[in-house]
Amino acid sequence: MNGFQAVSRLEILVDIVPKWIPLAVQNVTVQEGGSKALPEDYFKIPSKHFEGLDCEFVLLKPPKHGYVENSHFPRVKLMKFTRKQVENELISYVHDDSEDLLDNFTIFANSSELGKQSLPQTLSVTVESVNDEAPVITTNKILQVWVNSVTEITSGELCAEDGDSSPQDLAYLVSPPSNGHLALKSFPGLSMQNFTQAQISEGQLVFVHTGAMSGRFNFQVTDGLNFTPQQMFSITARALIISLEVNRGLSISPGAVVKEGDKVLIGQSKSDASNLLLKLPKPQCSSYETWFQVTSLPHRGTIMVGERNITKSKPSFSQYVINKLGITYLHDDSESLADNFTFAVWPNQKSKSTTKPEADFLEEMFHITITPINDKAQELRTKGFG
Repeated sequence: MNGFQAVSRLEILVDIVPKWIPLAVQNVTVQEGGSKALPEDYFKIPSKHFEGLDCEFVLLKPPKHGYVENSHFPRVKLMKFTRKQVENELISYVHDDSEDLLDNFTIFANSSELGKQSLPQTLSVTVESVNDEAPVITTNKILQVWVNSVTEITSGELCAEDGDSSPQDLAYLVSPPSNGHLALKSFPGLSMQNFTQAQISEGQLVFVHTGAMSGRFNFQVTDGLNFTPQQMFSITARALIISLEVNRGLSISPGAVVKEGDKVLIGQSKSDASNLLLKLPKPQCSSYETWFQVTSLPHRGTIMVGERNITKSKPSFSQYVINKLGITYLHDDSESLADNFTFAVWPNQKSKSTTKPEADFLEEMFHITITPINDKAQELRTKGFG
């Protein structure tokens, strides 16, 4: 009032300036290995009190799978940038081309002029995947199978991986194996030349052995765009031994397998010809024993009886020795996958010399499968350019 007139119901408007600089951000979408410009829409300050404010944005937590750059200085990782640089569309997020499809970074606005800051805000980054990785063969081992068997091929023998493709998308194209065929476990009689890594990993792929002791197939792997260099997968049938059966001729049973450079004991369970004596009249059986003579020594190893090497000059041993001590095959550590030796076997009268007779003996080959080990140092074969 002024003494003459009173004024009532006055309305006073109070304009409150925010304590913190308001900052609103939005999420970023970028292609794998690409960049995305970050204009004003990504860093809004929605308040009339801060219009035209010359502030800077500070990275409190930088991206893990990329970086922020100024297009005037490419590949230089920024830890802060100005509002004017944003308005001029100079600021971008750059993805590092890794297979990580999510990223984020945290910033806050800072004004030295007002002595004010914003609360930290996090921008989430979604990366759109690009199929730019070639498949890599991570496992390619020799598969050992029983003769005439159906054997599952697992990812422990054959495996391919691709950083941006699923096992269902990794397709194999193979040439027919030289000693059998590939098939699904549910249809072992139906040969196939295309399958996926998922079918291997799920235990669906089998190899059906027919024919030769060893073989191989070549294959390529594709993820829909690029083929790897041609690869080779080897298959080796497990070794055979000969079991001499009366009135049944010869039958095949599993034989000796040895690691490269190692030894294996060949005992009665793997080499038993004592049933040859059953062909003799019963009164004579007790006066005979079965003898072996190695007629062809192994190519990749040595045969021993106890501490004695089997040699051309001393090639013989009896069934009794096999039953009691066994014979030992020692591999020579060469890069070989198979070996064998040939032996003759006959019933020998105990009172006579143990020389192999001219007739009335059987001669067979004993097969050894060598399991390779990775014991060779890598060697640089490429010569420098002069």
